Amino acid sequence: MKRLVSFLILLVMMTNVCLAFADGIELSKYSDNEIIELFNQIQQEIVNRKISKSAELPPGSYVVGKDIPAGTYDIYAKCTGNGWVNITIFDSQGNGKFFGTVYGEDYPTGTIKGEGTWHITLVEGDKLEVTGQATLTISAGVLFK
Repeated sequence: MKRLVSFLILLVMMTNVCLAFADGIELSKYSDNEIIELFNQIQQEIVNRKISKSAELPPGSYVVGKDIPAGTYDIYAKCTGNGWVNITIFDSQGNGKFFGTVYGEDYPTGTIKGEGTWHITLVEGDKLEVTGQATLTISAGVLFK
C-alpha cells in the first residue's frame, strides 16, 4: 500500500513538472476582454523594462493606455516634398502639452526641415496625434554614444 501511495504521489509530481514546462500558453480559454487586458499588460511590461522597440505610426490619433502604453519615448518624423508633419500631445482635459512640426523642402529658414526627433513622456489618458508617418521608440533614458 505504501508503494502505491508513493507511486501516485510521484506520478502527480511528475505531471505537475511536465505541465510547468509545457510549451506555449493556451489562450483559447480566455475571453476577448481577458486577451485584450493581457495584451495591455504585456505592452506595459515592455515599456516598464525599457526594452527598446519601435513601432511605425501611420497618421492618426492614439489614446495612451489604450492604443499606446504610458511611458517615455523618442518620436521621429520625416517629411518629404512640400508638406509638413505635426505631432501633438493632448492631456486628458484636451489641453495641448506638446507640439512639434517637421516641414518639407519649401519652408522658410529657421524651421525644422526634413526630419526631427523628440523625447516625449506619455501618461494614461493622453492623446497623441500624428499628421504624417512617424516612428515611436521606447526610450531607455539618456543614451550616450
